[in-house]
Amino acid sequence: MKYEIGITLALIFTAGLLIWMIPKISFAKDGIIDLAVPLMITEVRDICQIIAADGTTVVESYDDFADALMAVENRQIIRLLDNIDYDSAIVIKNKSIKFDLNGYTLNIEVNYLDALVVDGGELLLDNSGGGELNVKGGISSYGYGAHVYNGGKVTVTNASTNGSGTGVYATNGAKVYVCGNVRGGGTGVYADTSAQVTIDGTVTATCGEYVYITVGGVKKYQGGHELISEKNGYFEYRSASSTVWVKDV
Repeated sequence: MKYEIGITLALIFTAGLLIWMIPKISFAKDGIIDLAVPLMITEVRDICQIIAADGTTVVESYDDFADALMAVENRQIIRLLDNIDYDSAIVIKNKSIKFDLNGYTLNIEVNYLDALVVDGGELLLDNSGGGELNVKGGISSYGYGAHVYNGGKVTVTNASTNGSGTGVYATNGAKVYVCGNVRGGGTGVYADTSAQVTIDGTVTATCGEYVYITVGGVKKYQGGHELISEKNGYFEYRSASSTVWVKDV
């Protein structure tokens, strides 16, 4: 009986020793097991989740923002769980989605063309808990921070470009609201064919002709606003059927 107990204890001790050693095993380049180097285990964290249209039900959580963009459906919400830097364009066509920033920052910055494209769709923004959505276009003269058209609607925090392009480019009935600032290259904001753009911060053009705003095909510089504005507290830049409002800060 004592002999059996001794064997059992020895087996338990050996199993425990092996379990303790497993995290310390790794393979050297020549295939020899090295017991002195611990295995590195990387924790995968979710950075966002899709919320159903009811605003509460979690549909799925993601550790890759691109996967969430591919999966999100009309009227659903992408809620951030961490700060995200994303280097590809976001394209929304004929559907409405919302970004719940949840206190985090989402930076969209691309190398060449547009950072955010909304064609007939809608991008809503919930920043009630803080956070920012910043879009920055690429180095091309056709690189726009936010490119919105065909009745698309967009809200972002800041819109800019890395090159000679335009911070906000809105046409064909688009409506764009920028909570912060717009910075373009040759032109800060371009609005045409019944587009409307509202900016609560500043507008800056940094190169070329330094055109503050082009509205209805007419170049407007900072002092070229209308004497009377339809929006109280905003300077109004208008031509033909398009209008840009910049807050009097």
